[in-house]
Amino acid sequence: MQRCYLELEARNIFSIAICDHRYHMGAKKLKDTDQKVSQDSYTEADKKWPVLLRSIELAMAAKEYAEAEVLTLFSMELMEEYEDTDPRLIQTLQTLSRIYYATERYGSGAPVLKRLIKIYTRLTGTISVETSTIMQNIALLYHYWGKKDEAERFYKEAIKAKTELLGAKDPQVVKLQTHYIKFLEDNGRKDEALRLKEKLLRKETDTMSRTGRWETITPG
Repeated sequence: MQRCYLELEARNIFSIAICDHRYHMGAKKLKDTDQKVSQDSYTEADKKWPVLLRSIELAMAAKEYAEAEVLTLFSMELMEEYEDTDPRLIQTLQTLSRIYYATERYGSGAPVLKRLIKIYTRLTGTISVETSTIMQNIALLYHYWGKKDEAERFYKEAIKAKTELLGAKDPQVVKLQTHYIKFLEDNGRKDEALRLKEKLLRKETDTMSRTGRWETITPG
């Protein structure tokens, strides 16, 4: 499928939802001593993480995705020593999903996003802005991968959740609906797309957008 905005960075397409570490502090207690990370390991990660993060950000900004991937995978290996609710691991997974989307390696990106859905579902529930944001991202990924059934399923789940949480007129919901309209148009369902577009235009007077933004929720 021809992508209409191949030159755009992935961060201009997806939305990001980074978990606030305070949200899950104390949510899960380590059960056994062997589950605890040693002080040496923690110190190593604590020292390397800020440097890694900055290097990854610079590589992503320069669209040097091969370098960014190497650094992100190293970061993920480092963070795997921690609970999967650690915000550093979550941020690493989200960056990895951006890389795979930008380089059109959708088969590699889908498992990463599915892992994030499981993490956010545990942390924030099925109906939450964070979980529905990742569902929106995986819908976009499946859309441009050409997997129609999977894309439609996640589009509908994300739209339902965000509409319930934010209301039908919220900009996030409107933007998500425009992605779904594009999906319908790309798959020859122009009548459905037109009906949904007319419905949106009755609620929203802003110009329709064909792409999204990478909206960051900064950890506290």
